[in-house]
Amino acid sequence: MRATIVACLVALGAALPLQTFAEGLPGVDVDLTTEYRYQWAQRHAGEDETDQDVRVGVGLEAAPVGWDRLNFAGLLYYSKDLDGTSASGIYKDLLDSYDDRQQWQLYRAALRYRADAYGLALTAGRQEVWGAEVVTLDGARLDLAPCRWVSLDLYGGRRASFYSDPDTEAVYGGDLELRPWQGGSLQLRDLYYLANSLELAVVQVVRGWGSGRAALRMIGNDARDATLSAHLYPWREGEVHLHYLRVYKDYDYDFTSDDDDLVPALELGEQQPYADYGLTVRQGLLDVAGIGARLRRHNVIQASDEDATNVDFNEGALLGDLTGWPWKGLRLDGEVIRWVEDRERENTTEDEMWGFVARVSQDLAGHTLGASYFKRAYDSDGGARDTRGYDLWARVEVLSATHLYLRYEREVDDLYRQDGIDALNVFTARLDLAF
Repeated sequence: MRATIVACLVALGAALPLQTFAEGLPGVDVDLTTEYRYQWAQRHAGEDETDQDVRVGVGLEAAPVGWDRLNFAGLLYYSKDLDGTSASGIYKDLLDSYDDRQQWQLYRAALRYRADAYGLALTAGRQEVWGAEVVTLDGARLDLAPCRWVSLDLYGGRRASFYSDPDTEAVYGGDLELRPWQGGSLQLRDLYYLANSLELAVVQVVRGWGSGRAALRMIGNDARDATLSAHLYPWREGEVHLHYLRVYKDYDYDFTSDDDDLVPALELGEQQPYADYGLTVRQGLLDVAGIGARLRRHNVIQASDEDATNVDFNEGALLGDLTGWPWKGLRLDGEVIRWVEDRERENTTEDEMWGFVARVSQDLAGHTLGASYFKRAYDSDGGARDTRGYDLWARVEVLSATHLYLRYEREVDDLYRQDGIDALNVFTARLDLAF
């Protein structure tokens, strides 16, 4: 807790000169974030294993710079491990392994010139691009939107990285979007870095009914994956969500992104081709409650390709939610889950799992309190297991532009106990300031 207080004081101390600087320059916005994370594994034999990290981020936007059409955007992070982690520790991460490359990281420092009357913008410097891949580069980007039916983005430079691998070689590409009919768009995104990445997509929005999207991604001459998704609202308070993913060839690394958090589909290790089907249906009740169900089927294309992480399975869940009743600001969510592995293997039983999750939150005059609890019982390699845990969190509005986030998480698992761990705990405190 002492480290939490110190981290918050450091953030406030850094905020004062930044706030003075920002207030002295009209059109300058500064965001400051300080996050302290304390993890500890309780052991029934020996000392607890701990890991304490702090991360400070400073975002800056300034407009105009020199003249009205030019602005600047910057984003800088400083990270520090406070107590060190052993080479075999369960909390050893990138910050522990590459401390010198993690301490100072410049994610964005770019000037942007806009000429709205001509439908163009030019950005130069370090920047993020979201296209066929997510990439951080040192270079330039040109955005063209001559009319409402078409837009074109072109970019190029050198990949920005805090590590020696992958190489900081040239990267370039472009995104083209056509809107030939109402609610519809055709998208082509192409990027070259080490190999060519291509994404083709069709999007259709139907007012009052929902939207759908179909996409194909390729790397080089090989199809990577295809997706189909639809979010429909066919009747009053009714929702239907459909999803299909067909992976033809997966990759065990990310081409371009420096931050794995930007790539939610990033896999840890190469997986063989599979198909994944999903359906979620929800029916609202009197605008305050809802009930629903979720079904999912994961199918490995070739049975011989199944392994410990890529297996055939079926999943089902019953869903429920309640908002603003019996009093204002209250929200309840819950789901009951059933997961069953679906394959035959010699000398190995099929794994299965059931569980539930319950969440509650309450808004109180700009503040929010919340809690959740989960429990899962499952079979693994012929043995019964059990895992459960809870988290408590709060969002406090200190000032109109200052928020404090606190979260405590605790989890116990039978498998952890086999490794001598009674429980895993995480405490996080984050202070956000904007001025």
